[in-house]
Amino acid sequence: MCLDNPNFGRGGLSSHPNAERRARRSRPALVAICFVVFAQLSFAGVYDGPTTDAAFTQLLSDVDAKRVDLVAKMDEAEQAGHTTAYAQVSLATLDEYRNVIAIWDRENNQFIQDMYSARSFLGNRDPVGAEGVPFDELADCIELADAAIAELQRQIDGELILQAPPDFASGNTRVAGGRFERDGKAVIPSKFFWGKFQENLLQAYGRMGEQYMAVSDMESATTIREGRRTLLHSSIEDQVAANRLPLQTFLGHYVQPDSWARIEHPEVFERGGREFTDYDIDNPLVRQWIETLLDEMLGDQSARLGDSERIHMLSNEPNFAIRQGGRDASHGVSDLTMDKYGVWLQNKYTSITELNAVYGTSHADFASVKATYTIPLANSYRGGPVWYDWMRFNMDRVNEWFQFLNDEVKAVDPAGKTHIKLWGEGSIHQDFVDEGIDIEYVVDLVDVPGTDNQMSSSTAHYNTRRNLDWQDRWILEWRTQAIMLDFVKSLAPNKPFFDSEWHGLSGGRWLDFHLPPEFVKAGLWLAGTNGLNAMNAWLWNRRSDGSVRASVYLATSDFQPIQMDAFGRAFKELNAHGNAVDSVVPSERYHIIYYSQDSAIQDGQYPENLIDVYEALKILNVPVGFTTPKRLGSVSIESQTLIVPSTAYVSDADFAGIQAFAQAGGRVVLVDPDNCFARTELGALREGELGFTPFGELELGEVLGMADSFGSLLQSVIPELPVQLTVEDENANPAYGVLLTQDQEASVGRRTFSLINVSQGLRSVEVELSSGDGDEVVLVDLLTGREYGENFTMDPYEVLLLREQGTSAWQALVEQHGLSGDLAADFDADGVVDFEEYAFGGDPVDPLVRGHRPRTQINEDGSITFTFVRPSHNRWDIDYVAQWTEDIEAGVWTSDWEVQSSSPSAYEGLEVSSHKVTDGEIELILFRVKLENVE
Repeated sequence: MCLDNPNFGRGGLSSHPNAERRARRSRPALVAICFVVFAQLSFAGVYDGPTTDAAFTQLLSDVDAKRVDLVAKMDEAEQAGHTTAYAQVSLATLDEYRNVIAIWDRENNQFIQDMYSARSFLGNRDPVGAEGVPFDELADCIELADAAIAELQRQIDGELILQAPPDFASGNTRVAGGRFERDGKAVIPSKFFWGKFQENLLQAYGRMGEQYMAVSDMESATTIREGRRTLLHSSIEDQVAANRLPLQTFLGHYVQPDSWARIEHPEVFERGGREFTDYDIDNPLVRQWIETLLDEMLGDQSARLGDSERIHMLSNEPNFAIRQGGRDASHGVSDLTMDKYGVWLQNKYTSITELNAVYGTSHADFASVKATYTIPLANSYRGGPVWYDWMRFNMDRVNEWFQFLNDEVKAVDPAGKTHIKLWGEGSIHQDFVDEGIDIEYVVDLVDVPGTDNQMSSSTAHYNTRRNLDWQDRWILEWRTQAIMLDFVKSLAPNKPFFDSEWHGLSGGRWLDFHLPPEFVKAGLWLAGTNGLNAMNAWLWNRRSDGSVRASVYLATSDFQPIQMDAFGRAFKELNAHGNAVDSVVPSERYHIIYYSQDSAIQDGQYPENLIDVYEALKILNVPVGFTTPKRLGSVSIESQTLIVPSTAYVSDADFAGIQAFAQAGGRVVLVDPDNCFARTELGALREGELGFTPFGELELGEVLGMADSFGSLLQSVIPELPVQLTVEDENANPAYGVLLTQDQEASVGRRTFSLINVSQGLRSVEVELSSGDGDEVVLVDLLTGREYGENFTMDPYEVLLLREQGTSAWQALVEQHGLSGDLAADFDADGVVDFEEYAFGGDPVDPLVRGHRPRTQINEDGSITFTFVRPSHNRWDIDYVAQWTEDIEAGVWTSDWEVQSSSPSAYEGLEVSSHKVTDGEIELILFRVKLENVE
């Protein structure tokens, strides 16, 4: 069904004082969406009115009037006791566009027109055109102000309950296991790439810090340009003072054309360089330069930053492609690299005779091999030993480069965390693995793994990303983001995932000039509920005066106020509910996909088949994970099922590992069984029997059909999950498209789960809670305070964070024993109040079981460990907040711990929670556990 109204935009435009002009704001490209029914979507409208000076002046006046209304409504809401943090995002966005960006775009419209003309294949797709850009920006400001005012009124009327988010302007945001924390609660710090250093914008969009350094900052092989050093150090001090934490250091590998390094050492740059890494990484001079740079620029980083959290990005989208047609592979490799290749071959093959036997060649010596197989390597070698050896050697040499960078950064800043930004589009789902990136090695190496994930909208004006068949099924492309989150979190659940250049708003391969705010929210919630822990979003393409930084980037966030507003608001939500969001990220995974690097190297179809299998499993709403040959031993025979996608190439050792897993009783499902294990990693045909009986076999097919097959096959072995869904489309037919993540450890009565509708139509949802008592289920959306029953409908893009409203263990204890319920009461008169006994493993009705009081211990290294005992099961009605202070009179307590951990206790049903802090010169330090009843 097509949208009938060609002027479709946000509702209520006809009531605006300038209705005749504003009614012409419309949503473009309706032909592209005629096959979809979009239920109740509030698209960012498109301005189609006059572009005269008078019209612009009137729009400015309209925005000013709307701002007055918004501020007045915010004051009213604050006086009524409601949070206005979300409306503050809208106000900051309105102010920036009205006072800076739209003004610049109007006064410099010829520049905008030149941008559009220079990339006319993109610019021609924007329905407002270059001339209409500043008008559209102001009209968007009116829309978002109207929406914010309406939201505030709903809060005041009691129709909407918004939770206040944390204020990142003070306190430290630290890595704590697999997440970031503030005051003991999970948060997701954020920022925009090149974001503006301005307080109201930091509050609106996130305040992570950033700094840049590169060999270009050196004035010789042994000295640093003093101006750059001074600028870096002053930037660090300014950002720490503004609490822009965690602070990211971007180690760039770009060297300007007129640099001393290029002039004095041209051989370093002649061959081997690639996009984002200009030099030959195998040249020892490069290592010397990097050592000097890090020592001089970061050598006193610890003193300047103290205990402030920082992340050092070692490499940006590293790419060392070597195949014909690969990114910059035409640059070749240096003689140094070829020499290393020769040594690598000699270490693998004991003689040239052995190599010839494997290769089917008659090389006279290893020098002949080097001379024959040069870079770029012909694609015709794929599937054979020459291809495999070059790809594996390339990974090994790049791994060694990454190890060097990691070690050097750690040497100068031991407290800093390390990160490598992997290219999201070039990760486990890309069709070639020739860029030298061993993803598993990188994930294991760095402290904070991550990628620059991509998403894209079904309404995009331009999209040349690979594998666009998702457009037949979903309203947004969620798969490539989700697969990398699940992959990395499967391999490293105790490391935070940092998306250091999120392309969920725009990218080089896709853009949307008027991105729906619902898309922004859904995309960020899909990230957060699947394991995202920090984000740097692409792109704030403006200088402080509003001027455009890089004219090649069209349709970026800074041209779209509604998009920016949605971004800031989504992060307010995610952080207001940080613990709940963190709790629904899978802690146990049951469908485990076997990732074979051998097949990824050799088989061009393997990545596409892999992502189809992943998608089919993911939409079943059973937690999906990954394993590798290295990690196969950790897969549970009892609770997990190994899914082997069409995996033609595996080494004998890896094949033996799968056989051993199956023979030990593990469940193995083969997809495309006739193709699985057909060849060795070098391409030789494998002889012999499979050696085990698969639990099941499936043929490759279209995604929804495979999902049906997987669902039937695996139904009997799925552990009982706290929450299960039945989903139907508008015609009451079984359907997919509502993605579920849930707290797998939640107690009955407090089960928490997230639902996001990624389908193209309305979905009817029925919720079934395990171990229910038959009573009516009451669910509350934590984002809005709205109550739901077991059955409800969801619009496309809709996000719900639902929690079961049940009786807590404390309430049950009060009712069972007739306690007063007063948290400060002492029913058994043993000197310990009831709620404290309940919290620390005591019994409020037995004076002989008083619980376990917190303890402190001074360690030999001068640090102090603070421990307390708590129930090991999930006691959802208490927040335990461990805190310390060195100034009891000021009353300033902090939850900023150096180390936090949990371990089993000697007492049944209890665990020990440990927190360590280094006291340094502190004369007196006090500790406490703040118990918060969260019913």
